[in-house]
Amino acid sequence: MLDELNESLDKEQRYVVAASYASQKTTEAAVKTLTETTAETQKGVESTYHLLEDLRAREITKDEDILVQRSLELPAADRTLEIYEEFRSKLVKGTGSWLQKEPLFTTWTEQKVPILWVFGGPGSGKSHLSTWIIQHLLRLYGENHVETSGVSIAYFYIRENEQQLREPNTVLKTLAWQIAERDPIFKKHAADVCSSKRNIISVEQTWVNLFVAFYQSIANADRSALLVVDGLDEAPRAVRSTLLGLFKGLLSDNAGGPRPHIQVAVIGRITLKGDMDFEREERFIEVSREKNQEDLDRYIEDRLSTLNIIKRLGELDKLEARKPLKKQAKPQAPVARRKLKDKISLYADGVFLWAKLLLDQIHEKDYGEIEKILSRPPSSLESMVKHVYQRLSAEEDDVEPTKCLLTWTAYAQRPLLFGEIELILSLPSRAPNLLLWDKFQGKLASIFEMRIPEHNTNNNKDNSSNQDSNLTKNSTREGDESETMHEGNDKPSETVTEDDDDEYVNSDQNEPDRSSKDGSDGDHHSDTSDFKLLDDFDMDRGLDALAAGKISSVAGEHLHAYADWQSKTRITYSHLQFREFLINRKHRDPIDLDIDTERSHLGIALTCFELLQFGFDAQKKSKYLIDYPCRYLVRHLEQIDPTGIDEEDRYNVVRLIYWLFHEDRGARAYFNAPLDSDSDMWDEYWTTWLASSTHTKGIRTWLAYGDEMSHRFDESALLWMAAASRDTRELVRPWVQTLARVWLTKSGFDDDAYMDKSERLVWLMHGLTSLDENGNIASILQDFAFYQLDFTKVSAARLRELADYAYDNGSPHWHTGLAWIYMEAFYFEEAICHFKAALAIEPHAWLPKEGLARIYGDQEHYSDAIQLMEEAYSSLPKKFNCLGGFLLPHIAEWKRAIGDDQGAYETARQGYLAAPSSPLAQDRYLRALDRKRDSSSFIQVLNYMHEQTWSDTGKSLF
Repeated sequence: MLDELNESLDKEQRYVVAASYASQKTTEAAVKTLTETTAETQKGVESTYHLLEDLRAREITKDEDILVQRSLELPAADRTLEIYEEFRSKLVKGTGSWLQKEPLFTTWTEQKVPILWVFGGPGSGKSHLSTWIIQHLLRLYGENHVETSGVSIAYFYIRENEQQLREPNTVLKTLAWQIAERDPIFKKHAADVCSSKRNIISVEQTWVNLFVAFYQSIANADRSALLVVDGLDEAPRAVRSTLLGLFKGLLSDNAGGPRPHIQVAVIGRITLKGDMDFEREERFIEVSREKNQEDLDRYIEDRLSTLNIIKRLGELDKLEARKPLKKQAKPQAPVARRKLKDKISLYADGVFLWAKLLLDQIHEKDYGEIEKILSRPPSSLESMVKHVYQRLSAEEDDVEPTKCLLTWTAYAQRPLLFGEIELILSLPSRAPNLLLWDKFQGKLASIFEMRIPEHNTNNNKDNSSNQDSNLTKNSTREGDESETMHEGNDKPSETVTEDDDDEYVNSDQNEPDRSSKDGSDGDHHSDTSDFKLLDDFDMDRGLDALAAGKISSVAGEHLHAYADWQSKTRITYSHLQFREFLINRKHRDPIDLDIDTERSHLGIALTCFELLQFGFDAQKKSKYLIDYPCRYLVRHLEQIDPTGIDEEDRYNVVRLIYWLFHEDRGARAYFNAPLDSDSDMWDEYWTTWLASSTHTKGIRTWLAYGDEMSHRFDESALLWMAAASRDTRELVRPWVQTLARVWLTKSGFDDDAYMDKSERLVWLMHGLTSLDENGNIASILQDFAFYQLDFTKVSAARLRELADYAYDNGSPHWHTGLAWIYMEAFYFEEAICHFKAALAIEPHAWLPKEGLARIYGDQEHYSDAIQLMEEAYSSLPKKFNCLGGFLLPHIAEWKRAIGDDQGAYETARQGYLAAPSSPLAQDRYLRALDRKRDSSSFIQVLNYMHEQTWSDTGKSLF
């Protein structure tokens, strides 16, 4: 059965190796048994036949999985699951029980009405209730219920401040992805639909083709779906109208057939009623104080158990209980808990957020402070939020950094990472914010939540700032402090005791001269020099050097003041109300922390440009810092009215756009953002600049203002800006030229850039050069996604045209890069010509030899292929020795084709030893071992693969 292994395997495919091997052994056992009786022989043949059919079916399913995954598993899918898990972990036992008493809810869960409307005010616990509904449905229709196996549950949380969580098509695709993961019949349907991207290009097409067509079909009469959509009120009005319009079609039969077997639960604010343009008055459930009071009381009681004052009173009660019975005082902790619960519950008035914020405020307060706070608590949710912000501003000596933080988090298009925020806040002074993590866990804990990555190498999940999880603020593992500040050091820094520090300061060579030249006593008030805390600490962390295009060792050492898992921690508002308070200022009094809503997008855009200029694209560890600018800079620019800002700001925007689009450094900073060829950033580029002309038109509008700034730009810049403002082709031409140089210019054949053959980059060039003057593109390219990349659809002449943008057709790297793309497009004649041209210039270059060998191998010229690939392997730079795990397996395959089994085995073994983790090397070596019947070595390789898979994914191979 090992012959079924006909492709290079990645980590997820390693299971197929084990399954195939097991299948082969099963077949051998069956064949051995065949000789005993004719009946058993027939049975064994049938068993083997079914096994082969099962393997073929599995391969088909794998192809469907890949297609469905690439089409529907968007980043929002993971984020949706994260939000669900966040709320699920906070649910108190018994939450939502009142909803089961609602007749409308029962009718909906029994699939007797198509839409369930649940409305509630701000902070009333709607998202917690949505999560409870999801859990309830999973219990009713879970995978363990055979009788309801045709019922699928899917859910989505719409969030106003997360761009990816408010796109209507993303909502539907994520729901479809969840259903496909549960229902294999729906997955096959989804694979058929997704085979053409046009079927899911718009929200209407996705709804009709993926959902209605499936659940309306008589063939799928035993299938149904229950969809839960939380926070629809947080979507833009156009999105709300679109989705509600689609859901409206569930209320009755339509021209296309009977009503689809789809139930939808919509949870949001009561304001959604104004968007419901339905023919009849829809019944709904309102989350009122009377209904959710029990849930609120449970939440308050659960939180009270974590209060420091309650814990302390409990300890005193235990000490009191040890006294003689006659001298014992009445236990105080239960009395305090009851009084606190009654007071908080009364003032909360059914609003969970009000209760949470007040409990956050008194969490670490002492007896007298709690009495003072609860004597006059804020009367409303808005007053409570205002109180939180006022308390924060009172604790700040300088509110500007906090206002910068609030501006970014209020207007960012997705939740920011802690590392992004730390860098943004440091930009004015360049100094690191060494206590920022503690600040988020302390004074900012009521406003923000910290989502630590699930798979962090330090396993420091106990650092979560969420008090609802009953964790202590600022909790860290023993030794975390040194790990945080000295990440990458094998040894912790030496401990400096107080005595050591005094000795260092008071040593003769470091004692400052306190005498003045005129003999008078020194006056410390007269010292106006800048104070520097650490003499050997470069406070700008090398950022100035990076901005100037220099590589700084200081930047590598001090740029990252926190561990990687801390830098990748996601920061979100604990509740949308905090964001709304900042943005909606018309009907409230101002506060010290109010942000400048009119200049917010301008400030963010200018900072995005600054982040791109630092050159983080050249540092793999820091690339995540330019992810946000690359994805969302253009969206912030579109929110700025050029006529509404002053001349200097307008000039700065135009100057930076010129840098980004025209200058080689700007283009490289922007297009170097993807960490690897599988990054979704490539599709982001395509969607932003090619799928629509909206963004290119916006950039051209800005460049048109260059005419007003003739005294600030040289003539060549003005000429280009004028041309680019009129014609999209001129706008993107410098980008194409830079991309061509990245593709075809290398420092040598030991350049690390050769690890990526630039396929996606070349296709992006193809798209950019296919735009017309208005920024439009042919529909066949407009709907493109990078998993569909296929160079056979591009002519050889077109590929040569793209290569000519590099203006360097005489180097071996130019010939090699172009030849490689020719080879992938199966233009073998052209590829051979250019590979040979490269070797004529550089005879020992390994990559042209590899390319020629692969072509000759495909043409079955095995002897020439083997010789060239062996020369390529022997010419590999030492740093690329691991590529033996890819080159040598090809040689093994060709030797096998010419009947050299022993040579094939030895080469396959050499390839495996060169790179044991290479899937291709594993595959070829396993084949060779199977032919030799070396079961012992075979098992050893499988064990290694099992250990590697377990280490990488936490999953067993077997």
